[in-house]
Amino acid sequence: MAFLVAVLLLNIRDDDKVFWAFVQIMQLLRWRKIYIDGTPKLIKLINKLDRRIKRHLPEIHNHLEEHGLPIDGCFSQHIITLFLYDTPMEFANRVIDVFLVEGHRIILQVIIRLLVLKKDKILALKGNELWVYLKNEIVVECVCENEISSIILETSDFSDVEIICR
Repeated sequence: MAFLVAVLLLNIRDDDKVFWAFVQIMQLLRWRKIYIDGTPKLIKLINKLDRRIKRHLPEIHNHLEEHGLPIDGCFSQHIITLFLYDTPMEFANRVIDVFLVEGHRIILQVIIRLLVLKKDKILALKGNELWVYLKNEIVVECVCENEISSIILETSDFSDVEIICR
C-alpha cells in the first residue's frame, strides 16, 4: 500500500486529495481485498491470469509448469504493488493512470503483454534464472526496449490479447 500512496503523493501533492484518492482505490476499485486476510482479490486475479496464460500462451504456461514455477510466485508482487515496485517512474505513473480508469484489468493485460514481448527469452531460461527474470527483470527490460504505450494497452477487455498472441 505504501507504494501506491507514495506515487499518489508524488503526482497529486495534496495530502487531503491523496487520502481521498486512496480511499476510492481501496473502496470503489475494491483494492483493499488484495491486502486483507486471505488475499481474496489477489487469489482471484492470479487464477484469472493463470487461465489467460494457459489459453493464450500455452508454451509459456507449460514452460513455467515444467520448471515448477507457479503463476503466483512469479507475478504476485507485480499485482500487489501495481507495478510500482522497482520499475521506472514513467511506467509506474502510466500504469496508475490506466488503473484508476480501468481497474485491475490493466494489471493482467500488462503481464500478458510482457510475456508476449519476451516469449522467446522466457522459453530459453530455466529454473531460478527464469524465476528471477519474471519477478525482477522483465518489466525494466521491456520498458527499456519498447514504448510504454506499446506495453500498456488501454482497452476495457482482453479481446486484444488474442491479437497480441498471434
